[in-house]
Amino acid sequence: MTEKRFFFSIILLFVFSTFFPTLSFAFDPYTKYLQNPLTINSFSNYSNILQSNVSYNGINFESIFSAKRISDNKYVLLLANSTNASNWQIIKEALVTNANIFAPRMFKISSNQLLLIYTQEYPSDHLKIKTIAFDSNYQCDPNSIKLIKDVLPNTWQSHSVYSGYIVKNNNSYFMFYGGYNGSSRAMGLATSTDLENWTNCQSPPIFAQSYDGSFIVQNDASTD
Repeated sequence: MTEKRFFFSIILLFVFSTFFPTLSFAFDPYTKYLQNPLTINSFSNYSNILQSNVSYNGINFESIFSAKRISDNKYVLLLANSTNASNWQIIKEALVTNANIFAPRMFKISSNQLLLIYTQEYPSDHLKIKTIAFDSNYQCDPNSIKLIKDVLPNTWQSHSVYSGYIVKNNNSYFMFYGGYNGSSRAMGLATSTDLENWTNCQSPPIFAQSYDGSFIVQNDASTD
């Protein structure tokens, strides 16, 4: 398994270098924290705290958590901040739905524009990728919700698409995402100029055998 993951990383780096020659990468080594798993506090009203997207601004940690509200079993995406990545203060419920939502990612468009990318579960366990717009105060416009990646019948992504991760290079946006055809998973790449209309880069996936997300793309600050 270690050799497979190492080989997978080498291929991924090659793809990034090919598609994004202007990006610079600095992959720092990861060291497992000996006190794992961490105890996460301040979520007494929620269950199923399964996935998060954590960032650090030099002072505080900021995160989006996927969770389930205990009082009514609704699915929520929580915006929260922390000074130590263990004790979290909930800022707000960014999104509340009856459908399962997860794999959240916040993409910074400008200093006062944010785009939240997430995966939503549909009937028959189909997964699709959606977005919703926020301002710098984390106020959202419910009318801005958009379905940006749907399944494609009779392809490697005929059953589900999920775990979208967006990066910007020059004037184009690139989204890495997972796909599932009912029997195997793969990773795809799509491009856009407006963050709404996406075009697949190629018919086959960029990785025919892939893991079940979520995905992380490490790049320099100019593409964040």
